[in-house]
Amino acid sequence: MKNNFKYKLILFTTIGLYLLFELTKPKPTDWTLSLAPNDKIPFGTYVFHQLLPDLFTEGNLTIGEESIYQAYLNDSTQNLIILGKEFNPQTNEIEQLLRSINAGTNCLLITDELNFELRDTLQLQLDYRFFVEQQILQRRDTTQVVFDGKKYDFPDAFISSTIEPEDKNFTKLASNRLGDLIFIEKKIGKGRLLWCSVPMLVTNYSLLSGDNIEIMESIVNQLPDQKTTLTSLYLNGRTMAPPNRMRFILTTPALKWAWFIAFGALVIFMLFGLKREQRQIPTISPPNNSTIEFAETVGQLYLKNGNHKNVAQKRLLYLKEYFKNKYFMRVTFEESEIERVINKTGKDASIVKALYQSIARVNSAPNITKEQLIQFNQTIEDFYLN
Repeated sequence: MKNNFKYKLILFTTIGLYLLFELTKPKPTDWTLSLAPNDKIPFGTYVFHQLLPDLFTEGNLTIGEESIYQAYLNDSTQNLIILGKEFNPQTNEIEQLLRSINAGTNCLLITDELNFELRDTLQLQLDYRFFVEQQILQRRDTTQVVFDGKKYDFPDAFISSTIEPEDKNFTKLASNRLGDLIFIEKKIGKGRLLWCSVPMLVTNYSLLSGDNIEIMESIVNQLPDQKTTLTSLYLNGRTMAPPNRMRFILTTPALKWAWFIAFGALVIFMLFGLKREQRQIPTISPPNNSTIEFAETVGQLYLKNGNHKNVAQKRLLYLKEYFKNKYFMRVTFEESEIERVINKTGKDASIVKALYQSIARVNSAPNITKEQLIQFNQTIEDFYLN
């Protein structure tokens, strides 16, 4: 008993020290490029979503997760802002977007990649560089981005793609120091499509550094101050990831620790609840075949009484049922029906005639011997098998 207490004390002390270490250690910075509106990590967009309403007249901005169809269904003349790592709409959504822009609306895309179908339709190409989150802080080289003639210092590694229009039907709004386009305007019918290919410009890291908040203002102020919807539905491409209870628990610190503690307590309970015991395996007798026992009992009864004709008559009853179920015919075992039985069953004529002759002998005799019963049964079996 004392030994068990010692092991338990060591186990609980180890777990307690581990929990204390986890609770007190500095929380590492999460450098994931999420762009999520509620993320306060460097590459979230919490600051952007907090500052954006100040750039519009009160009541003109709506922030949500509406699709292109839902947004234009609510107001077909409003501005639309789409933020995400890449914009990968379906064909019918592209058609709806271009139809609305052609009618006079304005759409602002803040995404570093468009799908091929939309780029091909707009005659735009990308020069894309992969964004590696683990290496982003190791690169200290900076560039300058030019907005409205003013230059802003910006990490060069944050610019993962630049725009390369295939025609001259566009307006340059911003570029890097090398002249590569990162923000353009393209007129489509009566409306405008604005595309900024560097979503890193509106992350928390960027907006809280120097005068970079002016970059956000320059981007958004390209839209007229009217009814506008900012949608995060296309944040990770086609749509945002569906809600997941487990993901919510693991991303909320209090719930995450509650989950780990509950799971750890369950594991400890299972470990101490185990016992090296095994119940005796019971011997299970095979089920008895009562049908066979009944048949043996009835057979012994008839043999004991010596009433062999009665057994033969029982066999005739089963034979009648056989004709009824297999050949769908009723028989009386009269000689007049022999031809009909031959035609119906397809049996050899000699076998059918031998069967009927044997039946006639049994029916005419007051009693039969054991040997006659065996012969009669063999005649019936020959009919079954041939």
